[in-house]
Amino acid sequence: MTSIWSLLLFLGLAIGVHGKLQLPQLQLSKHQWNQLQLPNLQLPNLKVPNLKLPNLQFPKLQLLKQQTQELTDQNPRNGPACFTVYKPELDDIASQYEIDYTRCTTIYNQQTALEDTKWQGPRTQLEERGQYACRTIVDCSTIVGYVEAFECYAQMGTEQSKSMYALSADANDVAVEMQESYRVIETYKTVCVNDAERTYVEHTTNTYEELNSCLAGKVQPKTTSDTFVPTTRTTPSPILSTTRNY
Repeated sequence: MTSIWSLLLFLGLAIGVHGKLQLPQLQLSKHQWNQLQLPNLQLPNLKVPNLKLPNLQFPKLQLLKQQTQELTDQNPRNGPACFTVYKPELDDIASQYEIDYTRCTTIYNQQTALEDTKWQGPRTQLEERGQYACRTIVDCSTIVGYVEAFECYAQMGTEQSKSMYALSADANDVAVEMQESYRVIETYKTVCVNDAERTYVEHTTNTYEELNSCLAGKVQPKTTSDTFVPTTRTTPSPILSTTRNY
């Protein structure tokens, strides 16, 4: 501290004696120079929180983020006022995207589990029909007489072949209905996630554009009443048909 005051006194004497500042080249130590430096302007970190979500790569967003960094370096005085408004807004947008995406995947998983449960009944019915047909034919092996045994196989074979044909047709119907049900659920998830991504990208892009205009000094920071208000998207859940007996 003494060395700083000595330097200031020397500057004052130089100006007072000569009427203008005439100084010899000064050799300051590294310690003295560090004491004279102004503190670095600490700007808030603008990184969006790391989300456990698909990595969204959009060229325009990447470009806007680069512009934000450049404008921050070029106009450091505008940073605090601009970041105070737009940093929380960007955080809210990212958090809302996480909520929306999680909702999409949660409903998808719930509907898939319900479908698995719903088709357990038809599956059991078809299994029982198949087992009954097999037992009926196997029972012919318990007949002692050869003629009677062959007649049993002939009769049961004819009857159960019809049963097996009906079983095959019903099983095919079940498979088609199941595939359609799962397709509906998958479609819902795709639409839901696309809606969440579109909302995130649109709002993030708009906010970065406003932030960059603020950093460039083109506009004043907007008031809090104009900031982003998170709202949960309401993509309708899939409506699936009920099962029938087989």
